[in-house]
Amino acid sequence: MHTQFRLTEIEIHGDTVYLIAPDRLKIEVSVPYPGIFRLIFLRLTPWSEAPRPATHTILERKAAHDREQETGLHAFDFALTQGTDIKRATNDASFHTETEDEDGAFSTGAPRIVKLIESIWYDDERVVIKSARSRLEIGRTPFSLALFDETERKVLETAPEHAFYMERTASGMSFAAPIGTAFYGLGHGDIEEMDPTLDWRGKKVPVWHDHLPGPSRVILPLVYTSHGAAVLIDNPHPAHLDLAATRDDRWSYETLDGTIDLYVWGAPTIKALLPKYYTLFGRQPLPPLWSLGYMQSKFGYRNETELLRIAHKLREKEIPSDVLILDLYWFRQMGDLTFDRRAFPEPKRMIEQLRSLGFHLIVIEEPYVTVKSRNFPFADKMGLLGKKGDGRTYTFPFWPGEAGLVDFTSPLAQRWWADLHLPLMDLGIAGWWTDLVEPEVHPTDMIHHAGPAPHVHNTLSLGMHEAIYTAHMDIRPEMRLFIMSRSAWFGSGRYGVGVWSGDVHTSWDHLKKQPALMLSMSLAGFPLWNSDIGGFIGDEPSPELYLRWLQFGIFTPQVRPHGAGSPREPWAFGEEVEALARATIRLRYRLLPYIYTMAYQLFAEGLPYVRPLTLETDDPAFLREGNMYMFGDHLLVAPVTEEGQKTLRLRLPSGVWFDLFARTCYGSSHGSDGNDIKGWVHENMRCKDGRNDYVLASSDEQPANEANLWIERPVEHSVERPVERYEIPLFVKAGALIPTVRPADHTGRLNGTEVHLIAVPGNGRGYLYEDDGESLAYQHGDYRLIRFEQSVSGETVTLTIETVHPTRSVSRDRRAAPDDDVFQTLNHLSNTGRPASDAFSSGLSGMEKSTFVEEHVASSQNEMPKMSKHWILHWFGARPQKVLVNGQVLGDEHILSNETVQGQTLSDQVQRIESLFDGFYTIDLGKLALDEVHTIVLRR
Repeated sequence: MHTQFRLTEIEIHGDTVYLIAPDRLKIEVSVPYPGIFRLIFLRLTPWSEAPRPATHTILERKAAHDREQETGLHAFDFALTQGTDIKRATNDASFHTETEDEDGAFSTGAPRIVKLIESIWYDDERVVIKSARSRLEIGRTPFSLALFDETERKVLETAPEHAFYMERTASGMSFAAPIGTAFYGLGHGDIEEMDPTLDWRGKKVPVWHDHLPGPSRVILPLVYTSHGAAVLIDNPHPAHLDLAATRDDRWSYETLDGTIDLYVWGAPTIKALLPKYYTLFGRQPLPPLWSLGYMQSKFGYRNETELLRIAHKLREKEIPSDVLILDLYWFRQMGDLTFDRRAFPEPKRMIEQLRSLGFHLIVIEEPYVTVKSRNFPFADKMGLLGKKGDGRTYTFPFWPGEAGLVDFTSPLAQRWWADLHLPLMDLGIAGWWTDLVEPEVHPTDMIHHAGPAPHVHNTLSLGMHEAIYTAHMDIRPEMRLFIMSRSAWFGSGRYGVGVWSGDVHTSWDHLKKQPALMLSMSLAGFPLWNSDIGGFIGDEPSPELYLRWLQFGIFTPQVRPHGAGSPREPWAFGEEVEALARATIRLRYRLLPYIYTMAYQLFAEGLPYVRPLTLETDDPAFLREGNMYMFGDHLLVAPVTEEGQKTLRLRLPSGVWFDLFARTCYGSSHGSDGNDIKGWVHENMRCKDGRNDYVLASSDEQPANEANLWIERPVEHSVERPVERYEIPLFVKAGALIPTVRPADHTGRLNGTEVHLIAVPGNGRGYLYEDDGESLAYQHGDYRLIRFEQSVSGETVTLTIETVHPTRSVSRDRRAAPDDDVFQTLNHLSNTGRPASDAFSSGLSGMEKSTFVEEHVASSQNEMPKMSKHWILHWFGARPQKVLVNGQVLGDEHILSNETVQGQTLSDQVQRIESLFDGFYTIDLGKLALDEVHTIVLRR
C-alpha cells in the first residue's frame, strides 16, 4: 500500500539537509553543483539505516576517475578534482569563479565565491532551498517536491498522491504530467514498439538493458520534459518508467530494489538543461579525428588477406576511409583477446601495412570467456567470472560455446581484463568495439563481487569500459581513447565511449526509426552514435535501402556500414550506387572541419552533434519531431526513409532556409531569426513560402513588381518538391558559416593550410576548431579556435575572421559572461594550475545566441604562432560587384561564377553531390595570417 510520508524532523549539517520520518524514511538533500539538487531516499528501521547499494554512485565513480587521470583536467571538471566532498575542496561548500568587472568583462583578480546553497528556509509545512537561481520546495506534511527555474516558473512537481512510496524492497516516485508535456532522453527503446517520434509520452519503459531479441534496448533513467525539467535517477537496479501511459496526468518511476538517488534541475529551455548533465558525469572527450571518417565493417573479414584486399580496393576506388573493423573472426575463442595466427599470421606487420595506407584498425571484444578459451583456466582459478551461490564459476550454454561472464564489478577482474589489452595496444590496435555488453545473456541467479546479477546488470558495461580505460592509461596516457559499445551506463561517455543502435534489420521500417533512436540517445548523454548502415539482420539490403541509409549515415556522428551474411562495401550494390556512395562519402570528408568543430562544441559546451528541432525553436509543432534534426548549428537534415519516395513533404522552422540540392529559399526576408537578406539572394534562387513561388529577376531585367521578389511577412513555410534518388534533403540557415576542406582519401591527408568557408547570406556566426587530432594536448590549451562572423546591412555584407584561441589579449566584446553561476565556475582557471578551456557560452549559459567565452591563460603555450592559411569563400548569395579584403579591392579574376549542374545522367548526379557546397560564386581570398583579425566586405 502506498504511504504518505510526513517528515516530522529536520536536521541541517553544513551543506546537507536531512528530512526524517522516524523509523521509516530519511531524505538526504544536497546541492552537488549549483542549480542541481540531489535527494537520496534512505530506508529507516527502528535499529538502523539500510545500507547504500553496493554499486558506486555517479559522483563516487566520477571522483575515482578524476583521481586516476594522469593528464590535467579542464576547469569544467574542477568541482570534482577533490572527490565527492565539495566542502573539502573549498572549505566553504562553495565554488570559486572569476571576478566580474563592472563593465561585464572578466578580470584576472581574486576569485569570488558562488555558494552551492544560497539559502535554506523552513517551517512546519515545507523546506525551501535556493541554489544558482533555482529553487526546490519540499513539502513536509505530506512529502512533496516542486522545482522552480530562474524565471520563477514551476518546471516540475510531484503528483498529489504517492509522491514517494516504499513497499518492502520496492520504491517509487510519481510526478505531475500536464497535458501536452513531452518526454525526451532515455536512450534506445524497443524498436518494434516505438514510433519514429521523439516523445516518449504514453509509453511504459523497463530500465533493463537487453538485446534478445535484437536490436538493443538501452534505457537510462534520465528524463527531460518539455516544461524545462531534468530528472535523473542513479539506481542501476531493475525498474520501469511509466510516462503518462497508465494515467495521462502523471508519470512515475518504480524500482524493485536499491536506493532512489535522485537529481533534478531546471532551465527556461530544454537546450539549457543539457550541459548540466556533464557536470555530473564529466565531459565527453574529443574522439580521434580518424573516428569521424568512414569506417568499413561487416560480419566479418576472416583473414589478413581479405582485410588487406578490402583496404587496397578502397584506395584503388578512391573511396575515402579511415577505419577497418574486425568482427569475431580475429580470435579463435571468445575471450582469447589475441589474434588467431592461422588467419592473421603477422598482425603487427599487417597493422603497419594498414597504417601506411592510412587505416586504423578496430577489433571486437565481448565480456564472455568460453571454457575453451586460453584465458578460461586462469579466470576460473582466480575467481574473475560470475559465480554460483556456492562460489564456483557460473558457466552456461551460449552460442559461441559454454561460457562464463567476466565480473566487471570486481577490481581484480577489471585489472586482469585491462592487462589482456596491453599486448594488443603494443601491436597498434587503435580502438575497441565492445559487443554483447548488456550483457546479452546474464543468468539472474549469478553472483558478482558487487551483488546479485539483477543489481549490477545495467552497469556491467561501465565496468568493462573502465577496464579498457585502465589499459589505455597504462600504454597511451596522452592519447585519446575510442570505444564503440552496444550498451552503456551513465559515466561511460567520459571514457570515450560511443554507442550504436545494435543489430537492426535490413528493412525500411528500421531505417525510419534510426533518427529518433539517435536523437534520444544523444539527449541521454551518449552523443557519439552510429547505426549499421544497410541493416545487420535479414536479407541483403536493396541498393536503394543501402544508399538511403548511407545518406542518413554521413549526417550522424559516425559512419559505419555493417551487416551479417552479405557485403556492405559500396561496390557490392552495382556501379551506379558505388559512384553515388563515393560522392556521398566525399561529401562527409568535405564537412569534417565542421563536424570536428561540433566535437569540440560538445566537449566545451555540452551540446550534442545532432539536436532535435525542439531544441532550436519554441514552435510546438516540433515537440515530437523525430525524423528531421539539426546537424550542428547550421545544417538541417531530413533523411529519406521510405522506399520509392518521390516527393519530399515537410515543414521547416521559422526563419530563412536554403535547400542546397533544389537551390530554393524558404521563408521571409525578415524572418524571426533577424536575418534581412533582401537583395542578397542569388538571381537564380527561387524563394517560396509553401504557397507561392517568387522568382528573382536576373540582373539585366527590371521586375514589374519588386514587392513580388520577396515575401514581406513572417510565414509558416513548408516544403513539397520532387526528391531524386541521389539527393540528401539538406537545408542550411541564413547566416550560416561552415568550414570545409577539399576531400582526401583519409583524414591524415586533409589539407590543414587551406580552408573552404561556406557562407550563406545573413547575420550569423561559425567556428573552426583545430588540433593534432589524436592526443590530449587540447586539454592543456594546445588547439586553435577561429571565429567567423557575418552581418548584412543593405548593400553590404561584412565577414570577420579572427583567431580567438590562442590569444594574447581579450577584447571586451568577446568576453560576455555566462548568465549561470555554475558555468562561470566551469570556465574558471582553477588554483591547481590546470588551464581552463574555451567554451561556447550559448550552451553553457542557455543564451539563445552563441556568444563565446574565452579563457586567458598567461603562459608561453598560448603565444600566437605565426601561421597563415589560404581561404576560399563559397558564396551562396547574389554576385558581389566589389570584394574588399582588409580594405584592399580583390580583382575580378578572384571571383569565379559556378554554374548549377543540370541533367540526370549518373555523372551529373555525382557532380551535383560533390558540388553541393560550391555556392554560386567561389571567391579566392588568398593567404591570411592567423594572428590578425581579417575583414572581408562584399558590396552589391
